[in-house]
Amino acid sequence: MAHDPRLLDFLESLPSERFEGVVFRYTAGHRAPDHENTLGARWNPPAAPAIYAALDRETAIAEFHHHLSIWSPRPSRIIFTMYELRVTVSGILDLRPSDRLHATGLSLDLVGDDDFSSCQVVGGAARWLRSGGLLVPSARSTSGSNLVVFPDIESIDIEILSRAPLIP
Repeated sequence: MAHDPRLLDFLESLPSERFEGVVFRYTAGHRAPDHENTLGARWNPPAAPAIYAALDRETAIAEFHHHLSIWSPRPSRIIFTMYELRVTVSGILDLRPSDRLHATGLSLDLVGDDDFSSCQVVGGAARWLRSGGLLVPSARSTSGSNLVVFPDIESIDIEILSRAPLIP
């Protein structure tokens, strides 16, 4: 895939940060909290592994409820688990400031759109540059943020602090 040189230049100009903190992640079934999404999602094109987590519990719940709302029929037998995790990962680019987000060609409306292609272009470019991941605004919580890690690029240390069933 060819990447826009202006987008690559901008992403390369950003400081690469180490993220150390507590995040929240839900999983379906018996998936472990380090289970990678390889099907493609908002910030990762298909076949590009990513691990998504929210920086606060309320954002993770908002993301969970949206995910459930688009399933038809709604799952009735799947067990969901909410994890509180301590995460350490390097090489993270912070796209939460509005000027940085806009410089990538994105807006909050595009981030919230159910067509992921615009965000996948940015995530794919960051991954191509060997970034460990992104800090991004949540599509489902106006004040929330998400951490997206590309675990095949940068190793992620995950410590489970707590886990609890999540009732749909």
